[in-house]
Amino acid sequence: MKFKEKNGKSGRTNVDLNSIREESEWAVDAEDLVVHYVTSAETVEAVNSIDLKLKKKRTLGLVGETGAGKTTAMLALMRMVPDPPGEIVRGRICINGLDM
Repeated sequence: MKFKEKNGKSGRTNVDLNSIREESEWAVDAEDLVVHYVTSAETVEAVNSIDLKLKKKRTLGLVGETGAGKTTAMLALMRMVPDPPGEIVRGRICINGLDM
């Protein structure tokens, strides 16, 4: 979906992004996030159904063992999982109220 700027220039949908951002209390809202790395040899289930909610103006520290999926989970939130071999298999990600 494309968004129309306040001056009405580009896009198909007339949406004021600032009003959406103000309505949501969550900076990050992810549900049932699943990420796999698929190669010809195997499929690695890097992130298995995580939920994460982070309120605006808050800080989160993510701690875990090496290889637990911390980096992959955060890359998925930013839609930066390298494809291939990585793929976001399922889940919903909203950033400041916008469904990514």
